[in-house]
Amino acid sequence: DNVGDNVGDVAGMGADLYESYVGSIVAASAVAIVGAARDELSPATVLLPFAIAAVGILAALIGSFLVRTRENASQDDLLRTLRTAVWTASGLVVPAIAVLTLNSGICGDKMVYLSMFNDHDVPITSQEFLRGASYLDHLKVWGVDYLDKCGYSFYSSDPFVAAILDHAKSHKRILTREDKVLSEVTKFATA
Repeated sequence: DNVGDNVGDVAGMGADLYESYVGSIVAASAVAIVGAARDELSPATVLLPFAIAAVGILAALIGSFLVRTRENASQDDLLRTLRTAVWTASGLVVPAIAVLTLNSGICGDKMVYLSMFNDHDVPITSQEFLRGASYLDHLKVWGVDYLDKCGYSFYSSDPFVAAILDHAKSHKRILTREDKVLSEVTKFATA
């Protein structure tokens, strides 16, 4: 398969799609196996890449059933149909991946903090909710720190995406209430 590998190296992931995606899934599982063996990750994370791929396949199948047009359809009709299928599949897969990731145990059991009721079907208190929100705020700092340590860098020439990236990079530490008030006052004063 030297020819296919060479084409993949030159042309990128789209040249040998099947091998590239399977390689990505296996590589993610291999990283999870090492993390689980070192007790840094939950053993469930080993199956997470396969579960995400399975959800993607199901969403793509559902999207493919939406690709129906008339025999003499115009270019706009064809594009609208394809766009609907892509957006539907994406709309199905994105929340499913979020649920799978939250339940995988990568960063602890966050579903406990996102639930509205405790184990006895009693609504949670505001203190329990704030504890969960605080936990999720700490995850932002953890994520920024993790990406910095890995050496990843994100850049975009699009102003909107650049603003989102700058906001994400700003989570170097947990902001106190005073920090948030000062930030809002500064924004208002400089507007």
